[in-house]
Amino acid sequence: MNPRDAALAAWLKQDEEMRQAKREAMLREEKARHEALVAAERARFEARQAQKKAEKAQREAKRIAELATPEGRLKTEKRAQEALRKRQKKLESRKRARMLLEERKAAEEEQKRLKAAKLEAKRRRAERLAQKAERRKEAREAIQRVSPHEVRPGVFKAPRKAVIIPKPATPAWLDRSKGGYINYRKLKEMQEEQSLARKRVRLENLQRRALDVAEENEQARVRRELMTRKKLEEAQLKSFQLNRSKWLFKGIVGASLHDKGNAKALQHIFYNEMEPSTKAVTSSTGTEVLFGYNKNEGTGNEIATIQVPGLPPVLLPNVRYPLTVTPNTSSGRQRLFQKKFYDIVFEAASLSGRDLNLRGLHFVATRSVLQDLFQCAAGTLAAHHWARLDMHIVKGTVFLQRPSREYSEEVGLAVMEARGPNWGYTFEEAVTKRLPPYENGGNYLHMLRYHIGNHDCAVLAEVDACKEKPAPLANPKERPGASTIMKEGMTFKRHRTRPMPIELAVEIKTAAVADGVGERHFNTMLEFSANHAWFGRTPWLMLAQHTDGKFKGHRMIDTKDLIIGFEQRHQTALRKLDRLLSILREEALR
Repeated sequence: MNPRDAALAAWLKQDEEMRQAKREAMLREEKARHEALVAAERARFEARQAQKKAEKAQREAKRIAELATPEGRLKTEKRAQEALRKRQKKLESRKRARMLLEERKAAEEEQKRLKAAKLEAKRRRAERLAQKAERRKEAREAIQRVSPHEVRPGVFKAPRKAVIIPKPATPAWLDRSKGGYINYRKLKEMQEEQSLARKRVRLENLQRRALDVAEENEQARVRRELMTRKKLEEAQLKSFQLNRSKWLFKGIVGASLHDKGNAKALQHIFYNEMEPSTKAVTSSTGTEVLFGYNKNEGTGNEIATIQVPGLPPVLLPNVRYPLTVTPNTSSGRQRLFQKKFYDIVFEAASLSGRDLNLRGLHFVATRSVLQDLFQCAAGTLAAHHWARLDMHIVKGTVFLQRPSREYSEEVGLAVMEARGPNWGYTFEEAVTKRLPPYENGGNYLHMLRYHIGNHDCAVLAEVDACKEKPAPLANPKERPGASTIMKEGMTFKRHRTRPMPIELAVEIKTAAVADGVGERHFNTMLEFSANHAWFGRTPWLMLAQHTDGKFKGHRMIDTKDLIIGFEQRHQTALRKLDRLLSILREEALR
């Protein structure tokens, strides 16, 4: 090992020992502070209990003093009698109200029963009359079929007072062949047919009404079943969500899934009651790239690797379309580093020669954490979405970190949510190429520094691709020499390459659409990607649509106007995010 590497290794070891000593001192201070808080809480609880006992003793002494005198005993008896009288009056009023409610319900039930019985009686009577008329008609028709002569009940002359005026259209019941005599048999048949028709209509109406009532009852029963099923499904969904969110309470003293015990919230924050900050939030204040690095978690027995200054895959200049790719299915597990998340960031910064200066820095967070806080401030976070953020404080700087869900020490994997078929990763691999020496570099991340309102933030964001190959170094000797360091089961590599300028960063977004979906879905993708572009300060956006993995083309968009439009549309939400960060910082530093 050359002297420079030996000096660097010794410096890294000394720096690690100093950091370890600082961490142990911070832990001791935190433990002492926690013990002091517990002792103060216990003292306050004991003081409250003693005060309650003293008040109870005073009340008891006052009562005994009153009982010692005749006037006091008389007052006590009067108060007891008055309390008993009020209690009896209250019980009687409740009993009377209960009886009135029961009588009202019984009367309503009786009215419903009588109404249903009346409808049923009408229906049965109409059925009997219809059956009787039908039997009469059948008997008449049977007699006419059997007798060779026309069966008539008789032909009678019209009453003396009746005036018969023949009409051009002779009715069936007027027999002109008999000199204008009335054919009573036909008249009676017509009257019976009309009566039978009316009875049939009445019966049909009753049957239709009965069917409507039965249908309404069935619909009410179905609604009750649906409501019951919905309540059960909501209870099952709530239980499922609680089981899914069990990892949120891991490491919190006194907290569990169903009973949070003595764990107390520092403050409840409601987005609709939060006032936006007075300062405008804009991206025009400038963005500084502190450093970048590639991280590769490794697969199987491979060792995790960190490479600086890092470089994302470069877009291919000529991509032939249509392009068909196969989907990538996630296994639902993700390999984790053995070290903590921000320890890797500090190691990468130190290796690249750009130490992360915390002076004047308010927050250190990832882009996804800031996006979750933005959704909370805007009130667009889904009701079933559970989020947890761990806050760490170092020299007045608040580190925001999203904890891992579950971790298996045997295989070193974190359990994540399994996803369905995804064509985005395979599309990125098809349209990009990794340049040496980062062929196995994994994901590329860079640390940005910009302002969100009144707060100076360092934001770690991932970059999908580089728009073009960066220019080579004019004088490679100006950069630190290449080196490789093995530390705590990880490999740290430093290369003599030019860091990627932020002007070449590209965000790639894909979406599956059906045939015929055009500009409207593209605008939806554009609105969705504006959030990522603003928090990641990404200057270029590559949008591609596909149908079952078949891409017909892509669009390369300059995000300058997109970011300005996002700021104008969501200025109130961004100011609320600024206020939310102020609240978090105040609570963390309290």
